[in-house]
Amino acid sequence: MYFDLCWIVDISPSLYKKILNLLIEIIPSNKIFGFGGDYMFVEGLYGSQKIVRKAIAELLYEKVNQKYFTFDEAINFAEKILYTNPNALYNG
Repeated sequence: MYFDLCWIVDISPSLYKKILNLLIEIIPSNKIFGFGGDYMFVEGLYGSQKIVRKAIAELLYEKVNQKYFTFDEAINFAEKILYTNPNALYNG
């Protein structure tokens, strides 16, 4: 089972960050999909992913400052939720 954060950032970026913060603490990182979209127009997809990347960067910055993650762990986490996890499921 996976937790897919698709569309949440479009409803509320602050809700996205709160949910992702909880997920970081309660489920394995390989079970989180940080972004997804099925926009009809590429501009919507581009805009949404920019918002997601900003929200993830802000949250991981906080996590590194709190010493929950090291800088390298935060980078690895972002790569997992944005690329590795969905790629493993859909292309694996």
